[in-house]
Amino acid sequence: LALAEGIYSYYCDADYTRALVRFGAALDLSPGDAEAIFYRAMILRRTGAWPDAIAAQRRALELDPLNLAYQDELALTLALAGQLEDAHALLLRLLESDPHRIRARFYAWQIGLELHGEPGRVLDEILASDRESWGFQHYLLLETVAVLAGREEDAIRVIEGRPVPDPDSGYNDFQLANLYTSSGRADEGRVLLEKSFRKYQTVLAERPDVLAPERRNQVEALFLAKRGDFDAAIALERLNVLREPIERDVIRGSPPLALLLHLTLASGQLQPSLALLDQLEARVAYGGILSDGYYVLLHSPEYRAVRADPAFEREIAARLPAYAAQWPRD
Repeated sequence: LALAEGIYSYYCDADYTRALVRFGAALDLSPGDAEAIFYRAMILRRTGAWPDAIAAQRRALELDPLNLAYQDELALTLALAGQLEDAHALLLRLLESDPHRIRARFYAWQIGLELHGEPGRVLDEILASDRESWGFQHYLLLETVAVLAGREEDAIRVIEGRPVPDPDSGYNDFQLANLYTSSGRADEGRVLLEKSFRKYQTVLAERPDVLAPERRNQVEALFLAKRGDFDAAIALERLNVLREPIERDVIRGSPPLALLLHLTLASGQLQPSLALLDQLEARVAYGGILSDGYYVLLHSPEYRAVRADPAFEREIAARLPAYAAQWPRD
């Protein structure tokens, strides 16, 4: 009963304090309960208590070594804690035993890109994978690595042929607009961006509850940024950061803070970006599992403006001396 109450508090109420108490009660009754240990680790991860979370997840995996969820979540926790080499090595071992593990493969691509670069190789692997198993994040990663590899046309062909459950969402057009612009087809990109935004506005007018307020802010902020109105985009995303502070919940709080960081970097504002980067890295590794890690920051054309700041190399090198030889010379 204590385990069930803890799971309910965790998933349904997001009451992590009560959930920890209930999982503790379950472990008092059964110290070797792998499920209770695992869920306790998940809460510790949300607080950014990385050593304790990793130790608990390793213990759960010792007790239930064939549990796929435990394996994937341990790799994710290692990455978020900044232990990228360990996370990547674990993912590769998992994929050796089962090459069809979708989630492990996706994490391996993301972390491998951060560790080793080689966007062309990553892009080849993505394109060779089973697209029927792709989710939303796969298309985001496809766009990112195609731009980094200078192979936007490969991504354009895939996205143009993508079966979209909701054809009115406009997100396909949004991605295609980004890819057209990156590949030198700026006029086509602008037309498609406006078409995408009109679709988005139509959907919201017909179904105002289709997106939660924070998701609506994210989408509108991305549109505004692509139109060049970074001040308005940043103001919108700051509302999401206030709504989901990373100090309260690392897992829910890091994506809005990361998006805000992305917007300030893309706008060329170095000092505000550094403040956000330090705030983020105080809780979670920036390059760990977020969509834009340090490799993307150093090489994506989207961040060319901030890289042009004379202080950029010095400030980032102070945080990442191992990257000093990788500075892109635009």
